[in-house]
Amino acid sequence: MLQKEYTHHSSPKIQSSSYAPTRDVIAIATEDNKLTVHRLANEKLTKLFAADSSTLQSPITALTWRPDGETLAL
Repeated sequence: MLQKEYTHHSSPKIQSSSYAPTRDVIAIATEDNKLTVHRLANEKLTKLFAADSSTLQSPITALTWRPDGETLAL
């Protein structure tokens, strides 16, 4: 009988996340220093933006949106 070997690849843990106060947008930073911004519409997430450690100058420890939801601070 042949057995298959499976390797479990876990996703990076979320370091920080922030939902825009006036828009249907969420920003997520993961422990591997990746940032993604998604729109939530009709129960689906659509990626709007992505950046990784090659683009970002320092690790992301917190995220917050400006009150009008137009600017994300890292």
